[in-house]
Amino acid sequence: REIERNSSELKFIEEEKKTVLYTTHQLEEAENFSKRIGILSGGRIVLEGDPLTLRQRAGLNATDSLLDVFEKVTHGP
Repeated sequence: REIERNSSELKFIEEEKKTVLYTTHQLEEAENFSKRIGILSGGRIVLEGDPLTLRQRAGLNATDSLLDVFEKVTHGP
């Protein structure tokens, strides 16, 4: 239920042309709710962009998960 509520709220915010800084450790959640994602490591943004761009910049396939991207650009799990 909370995910449905969050989804509705984010859709409203998008329609209003507003930006939200949303932080999570759940990469699947980030992909579902975000147009742009930043991956942080050591307090720095190491990669940012839309999900497909992140995969491409990490040298991965469109079917690879964002967890795969994270592990590759941060050098491990």
